[in-house]
Amino acid sequence: MKTAAQRLALALRISLRSASFAAVMTTLTLAKTASAQREEPAPAISVPAVDPDAAQLDVAAEEDPPQADAAQDSASDTDYNDPDLVEFVTGLPYKYLLTPFHWGPISLISLTAFEGYNSNPQYQSVPVGASITSVSALALYATKFAGWQANLQYEPFIWLSSIRTIKDFSAASGDIRTLRRLNGSWHWTLGDRLRYAPTHSTEQERGFVYDPGSGFTVGNAFLSSGRNVFLNGIAATLTDSYTQSSTLTFHAHQDYTRLSTYLGGQSSGDIPTQDSLTFSAGVTWRDHLSLKDTISAEYNYRWLTSSGTSLANVDSHAASVGWSHKFAPSFGVSATAGPAWSISAGQERTNSPSRTRTTVHGSLALSKEFHKGGVILSFARSDSFSGIISDGFHNRYDLNVHRQFSTHFNCSATGSYVQQEILNTRNTSGELATAEARYLVSRNWSVFSQVRYLHIIGNERIVAPEKSVVVGLRWFWVPEKE
Repeated sequence: MKTAAQRLALALRISLRSASFAAVMTTLTLAKTASAQREEPAPAISVPAVDPDAAQLDVAAEEDPPQADAAQDSASDTDYNDPDLVEFVTGLPYKYLLTPFHWGPISLISLTAFEGYNSNPQYQSVPVGASITSVSALALYATKFAGWQANLQYEPFIWLSSIRTIKDFSAASGDIRTLRRLNGSWHWTLGDRLRYAPTHSTEQERGFVYDPGSGFTVGNAFLSSGRNVFLNGIAATLTDSYTQSSTLTFHAHQDYTRLSTYLGGQSSGDIPTQDSLTFSAGVTWRDHLSLKDTISAEYNYRWLTSSGTSLANVDSHAASVGWSHKFAPSFGVSATAGPAWSISAGQERTNSPSRTRTTVHGSLALSKEFHKGGVILSFARSDSFSGIISDGFHNRYDLNVHRQFSTHFNCSATGSYVQQEILNTRNTSGELATAEARYLVSRNWSVFSQVRYLHIIGNERIVAPEKSVVVGLRWFWVPEKE
């Protein structure tokens, strides 16, 4: 418990270090409204579909499930134009009411336990396999107050193997945001998201997360496997809906990332604790030409600085145009492309000169929904966080296949491949593949089995492939249908 308290204190210090106007405004608003709401009953706040398969079962009953829209509309973790809250592990929106297992506004959402075998649980270059056991829980506090939406998630877990035991009671994530209208066409948003994800706490996360209701999101920055990760992102937008179908959005972001040393302590070849601070600002124009077609244009400026790494400060400019089209209600395509320029400042200790680099960036995604399943294939080239701090772009390829065989039984498979560029040094690449079968014993209980393959190799650390197979039991809250 002492270690957990120390980690929580460290997370608070890091949060304060990256605090901004959003945090100050949130604190003032909380203080102003706390006394007025203290005696009021908790509002009926929706909670997330914490199990992706449960969400698929709900959607399967619909005659025409919504089709994935433009990738840029749903894949961004910092798009605050949509005030809906999302669950951080799956990326799915809230859809259920508070569970019966709650203490005031705090609800128990899920419990997961599994056992299995892992060929490389300590992410070493010379692996030593071990049997593993894991128990985890997810609790949620969600509320609305004075025009704000808040969502705090607590994810404690215990991970045991024949080699070592990992207990972490500080895994948590949070989201607070607001949307305010200035007049009939202008509105602004402000939001802050943070997450502390200890190593092994995200083993069951899928490399590719699909939400049938609003498209898909690419998640799980798995290149950070073997390290504790703290993320804090603050975003503000100002949007003008100057026609019924067109919008112009000005946006600004601040992101802070902190990576711990690798699991097992620092040894030869390991790297120390690293952190980075990123500021970005830009403008996006989007026009819905019809129910089937949407076009967009975007410009973004980004500045990155880091410590504990050999990277220099980087200024980058990126412009792109995008287009999405629905060929049918169940089949769509989305694409963006454009040039990008980055300027790396020279490092004084090495007397290295500044460098200018020109490249291209963008994305391409195809999504096809069947009666009881679907397939999504995507490619993205961007400078977003992939699991390691870098001054270059990365190429990411993702594939997701899911199939529901009956009301109780469904399967899914995902595959992700990332090529992370790092200027002036060797690139890092990672492969992640998972396959899972899940059987719903009842509305709230499921039995699952998962196989997982992970391989990371690059300039920071060469790790032998990790192969695991687990069998587990999960309880997740799903209310009775009305």
